[in-house]
Amino acid sequence: MKKIACTGFVGIKIKAIAASDKEEGLYALYGDGRLFIMDTITKTLKELAELPNIQTISKGLGDGRSEGKELEISIAYHHPYICVTERFGVNAALYSLDSGIVRYLQREDYHCDVSSYSVGFLELNGRILIICQTQWNRLDIFDAETGGNLTEREIYHRDTGRKAKEGDSLNGNKNYMDYFHSRLHISPDGKYFLSNGWHWHPMGVIYLFETAEFLRTYETGSISTHFLAPYNWDRPCTFIDNETFVIALEDDKKQVFMMKKI
Repeated sequence: MKKIACTGFVGIKIKAIAASDKEEGLYALYGDGRLFIMDTITKTLKELAELPNIQTISKGLGDGRSEGKELEISIAYHHPYICVTERFGVNAALYSLDSGIVRYLQREDYHCDVSSYSVGFLELNGRILIICQTQWNRLDIFDAETGGNLTEREIYHRDTGRKAKEGDSLNGNKNYMDYFHSRLHISPDGKYFLSNGWHWHPMGVIYLFETAEFLRTYETGSISTHFLAPYNWDRPCTFIDNETFVIALEDDKKQVFMMKKI
């Protein structure tokens, strides 16, 4: 593990930074293909790992509109785990400060260039879990230490071969939600989380999930917040306590709405 003074940032192009949620003075940083941790109390910078799967230039993603452009990098830091993601790409990397192990993660590329990589941490029954997007309309919850998937299930949406009275084809669904997940917002106690995504044809919709219910019914247990915004997902949104979240909307009065959990 390489250790350099904090002044050693010269020559390192830092693309993302996040503060630890638990440890005062610790910050995770990503730059030049590497993950670092900075301690502002001891004034040291440690190189933790190279992350070769993380790409910084868009190549072959989405519908091509981002081709050749620089990718935004995001960091989620729930001590002792750090997750680095290509916000509008398909790759992520989960690093453990305790073990030094890197787990490589990936999501499906279906309009990923306009949908943020969904990722977030929570704690449940003494375990740290990571929620991350694996398909455009699918979130999975993993044990951060073991990598075990707690939400394995079958998902399908297919023609049953039968017709409705009106003559339209009847589709069969299982654990299916026609929704593009995007940025996640998690309550401080981890009991609830929001997905700040969208439906086709682009309509931003924020859904509320109860973690315990998601572990049983997955996306089908979603609760709509009833706020719609064409072409405007990933809007400003956050939990301000375990029971309340706020959503900033664009309207004539430019109000910020507050609503209790449903």
